[in-house]
Parts: sequence; C-alpha cells; structure tokens
Amino acid sequence: SISTATVTYRNRPAALIVAIDITERKQYEEALQESEEKFRQLAETAPAAIVIYQDDRNVYLNPAGEGITGYTIGEFLKMKPLDIVHPDCRKLILEKMALRQHGVPLSEHYDAKIVTRDGRVRWTRNSTTTSTTRAGGPTSSTTSPGSTGR
Repeated sequence: SISTATVTYRNRPAALIVAIDITERKQYEEALQESEEKFRQLAETAPAAIVIYQDDRNVYLNPAGEGITGYTIGEFLKMKPLDIVHPDCRKLILEKMALRQHGVPLSEHYDAKIVTRDGRVRWTRNSTTTSTTRAGGPTSSTTSPGSTGR
C-alpha cells in the first residue's frame, strides 16, 4: 500500500511517500477466499441440507436443503430458523438455540420434525455446531441428511 502527500521540507515543497508491506494481509485474504470457495463447492454439492443461522435469522441454505424443505433458498432466507420446526419440537430446538447463541458448545446429533413448504411433516436427523463470525458473534450450522424414515 502506497500513500503520497505534498509536504514542505526545509522550506521547499516535497513529496512524502509512505509504503506499507501488505504481503501478509494479501496472503491472508487469498487464503480466506480459497477457504470460502472450498466451503461453497462442498456445501453446494452436498447431498445433505446445510443451514446456517445467526441470531434469529437464516443466512444460508444449500440446494439439498431446498429439496428437503420444499422452500427455495430465497424463501428460506426470509424465514426465521424456527419457522419450519414442527410445534412438537420447538421447545427442544429453542433451548438448544439459546445455549448455542450464548456460546455454549453443543455438538451433537438429534432428531426433529420439520414442516415442509407443502405442509408435510418430515423427521430429520440433525447435527448442529456453533462457531464465531468474523465480527465475533456466534453463528450455528445445522446439517441434515434428510428424512430419518420415521
């Protein structure tokens, strides 16, 4: 990164040039971009639904999630995380979400019922983990291979 300015030096105009080595930052940005691309490729082709929610909103749904829920990605991102959870399972999911959003690690597998876009009830086997966003807040990711056959 190079910045320039005109200054007075010994009573004469002069150019001030400041150069900062940003090689490390550029390497970090490239590595981050590569990592994000790998995640995107994996998530977009995974046969399981992958949902990412933060606070009280869905922020990501992969194509397999469209097939499992019946909602388009656009529709799903306008919904809240609990909107597809069957009423019988909401208390359990709410408790888990609250703990995760407060940083309590709960990496586990659990079954829950969802209601698809067309009103069908489906049991799903889920695995949810919590991580930290770049801004420092918690975000949770749920992976569901689909129906449990119940």
